Amino acid sequence: MAPLFRKHLFLEQRELIQLLVLLKDFQLLRFIVLAFKMSEKISAAEAYELAVEELFRLRDKRPLPDWTSGEAEAWVFDVHTQWSICNQNWGAAAEEHEWHDVEYSVLAELGSLPLRHVVYSREVYNILASRG
Repeated sequence: MAPLFRKHLFLEQRELIQLLVLLKDFQLLRFIVLAFKMSEKISAAEAYELAVEELFRLRDKRPLPDWTSGEAEAWVFDVHTQWSICNQNWGAAAEEHEWHDVEYSVLAELGSLPLRHVVYSREVYNILASRG
């Protein structure tokens, strides 16, 4: 699968997550995220590299005070998904300092998230916050 298609797949996943958050259908959300994870068989190193790329993109798309609840919830779920992929696969491709750099730089952005919008993603937010 070409890298361009993979990036497009990430965009579709993110948009779908935002829609499901707005619809408040979190059981379906978990199923869809799992389906996206299983849709490609790639190496652990490649999974790590793609997830790191997404985490840096998410870090650069910092949470804003005027974000809607759907945007904030989708950002938290997206960070958690990519962070989990990195956590599971970092040994295959990364040096420890690289992993800690992306992990902590993204987790530092949790502080700028408008918490009044973190309702349905509270559990994964707390998982991420405990690591920061």
